[in-house]
Amino acid sequence: MNINLKNIENYYYHAPLFMGSHGQAMDLIWDTGSSWTVVEGNQCLNCDKSTYQTKKSRFYDKLDCEIDEIFYGSGYVAGMYSQDAMYLDKN
Repeated sequence: MNINLKNIENYYYHAPLFMGSHGQAMDLIWDTGSSWTVVEGNQCLNCDKSTYQTKKSRFYDKLDCEIDEIFYGSGYVAGMYSQDAMYLDKN
């Protein structure tokens, strides 16, 4: 399988990932230095693009954890831990 990663100025990689049982396309920055996948959810207050619709997935499960913050070089994200299916290809 080939994934069309877009190299943005040798700074980060950009590509789609398909989420949930309904295969919703999410355009993500692939953080190769992290074990987490951060996705903008439908409760996001500051998102300027489409957000992940968790209620449409039969596989979505919110994990029993507190809201957490992950810090990056230029800011942070806050949210909850959850799990769902992720696919590299729509098919």
